[in-house]
Amino acid sequence: MIDEFELLERIRRAVARPDAAVEIGIGDDAAAIHLGGGRRLLLTTDALVAGVHFDPAAEPPADVARRAIVANVSDIAAMGGRPRWVLLSLVLPPETDAGWVETLHRGFAEAATEAGAVVVGGNLARGRDLVLSVTLAGEMQASPLRRAGARSGDVLFLTGPVGASAAGRTAVGAGPAAAHEGRNLRARYLRPPFRLDAAAVLARTASAAIDISDGLVQDLGHLADASGVAVALHLARLPLAFGHPRDAADRGRALALGGGEDYELAATVPPANLPLLSRLAAEADVGLYRAGEVVSHHPAGTVLGVEADGSEHPLPRAGFRHFG
Repeated sequence: MIDEFELLERIRRAVARPDAAVEIGIGDDAAAIHLGGGRRLLLTTDALVAGVHFDPAAEPPADVARRAIVANVSDIAAMGGRPRWVLLSLVLPPETDAGWVETLHRGFAEAATEAGAVVVGGNLARGRDLVLSVTLAGEMQASPLRRAGARSGDVLFLTGPVGASAAGRTAVGAGPAAAHEGRNLRARYLRPPFRLDAAAVLARTASAAIDISDGLVQDLGHLADASGVAVALHLARLPLAFGHPRDAADRGRALALGGGEDYELAATVPPANLPLLSRLAAEADVGLYRAGEVVSHHPAGTVLGVEADGSEHPLPRAGFRHFG
């Protein structure tokens, strides 16, 4: 079985080439390229595969398109940038309905516009499986936020609820549900929010950030690894969406910690920046959730679960793995 992260490291070593314009290369949420005059070009790419990341028979094409956009916008947002230009390449089985493809593109363009980006091209190819491959370019003036940079004593914030998307995936497959809770969870999965306003606040205050796409603990582990720190996550403070399962504590906690596809942001903020964070968040009408802190009394890369009684225990890095 291929280990995803070991393979990524082998790929990084295989393609590494020196380039003075590259500020951030492989290993973060997006690449950052110096353009001169303080401007940076941010680049990210992602693919959605039918049967792995979405079900074309159960999910409206416009919602599939939005999730494809959000997955990439979230990477740009985690660096503190703004999305600008996007490309969509499709691999289509011959039996794909042309109307489905047209509706997909309309939804793709609408979601890109909502995020402040413009669709500037793409590609069509024939293949066995339906695949959406997205490349998004963004830009920014300031130094990008990175996964590295968190320091002991920094406060951990989340931009929104975790685990609802994972709960919503099951609801999508089950068909229409009468309960309002079920509809809310499906909406969190099918049409996740953009967090660009929150990203703008964090870009001015945070020491490190990452987008939550593969699961909260797994992604916090990447931030902890890159920063050489441990992260303490207060489990009772985890923000949960309306409708998230609370009656079964083990199931609800598992979804929140390892469900993935939330596309929220996790960021660490130095204590000295908390007043500025509070002011900027209020001015932008942005909600942020204090969920933990960076600590130094455990090995680097550790993600700790802190219970309501103060007891601590390491959390396994549960989450999505492409080859798991």
